[in-house]
Amino acid sequence: MTNKAEPKPDLVWMDNQRWRLLQHWLSSDDDRIPFYPAWPELLLQLLQSELQGGKPVQNTQPVYDTAYANWLIWAETQTALPAPPKFSLSQYRSICNSCSSWCCSFLSVPLKQPTEFKDIDYIRYCLNFEGTQVAITETGWSLLVKTTCSHLRDNQCSIYQQPERPKLCRYYPEQDCYYRKTIAQPNNTQGYLRLAQSEFELMAGLFHFQDHGQLLPLPDIASIKAYVEQQLAASDYG
Repeated sequence: MTNKAEPKPDLVWMDNQRWRLLQHWLSSDDDRIPFYPAWPELLLQLLQSELQGGKPVQNTQPVYDTAYANWLIWAETQTALPAPPKFSLSQYRSICNSCSSWCCSFLSVPLKQPTEFKDIDYIRYCLNFEGTQVAITETGWSLLVKTTCSHLRDNQCSIYQQPERPKLCRYYPEQDCYYRKTIAQPNNTQGYLRLAQSEFELMAGLFHFQDHGQLLPLPDIASIKAYVEQQLAASDYG
């Protein structure tokens, strides 16, 4: 902080204008910061904004002009960025624009992991209703209902940033979207299996019970998936 003669590229002095730029880039519906850019990208984005847009606010240079000048020289030499993060800074604010709104088109209801026959019977009952599926992971089971949120308009939320928007939606981690990885890619996600009624019935051979009706532990997801695929292939062949 006190070494003015040898400023380092890992320190950037933030004035009011730069801080406002940073807030604008990272703002979200619920005022959280679930994503933060890699350091080199942050420096280049900040530099490009100042060079391309001029200096929107005059006389807001950082206190140490020498450090600022050295930082500009260093930043201009950074022509090659490292491997980009999962979502770049420029993509952050529009991450959901090209999405099919899977989170607003499926209702996911947690299910008790079956431990006895009545649990399996309840799942079979639910799957009799059109548009329902059961999702199985190593950490739990859930019921998926194909439906649409009443606030969805053109694949976007019509009450975004409004008080009536549920907190569950406000705080959903969109950068690591569970629906994008699972619903959009049925049964292609490791450790995840999604079954409709007819496919769930193919699991019957995996259910074994003790004398008092308790369900014996099921195999892991990979084994269940392989078993169901084997049963599907056999039924298709027949």
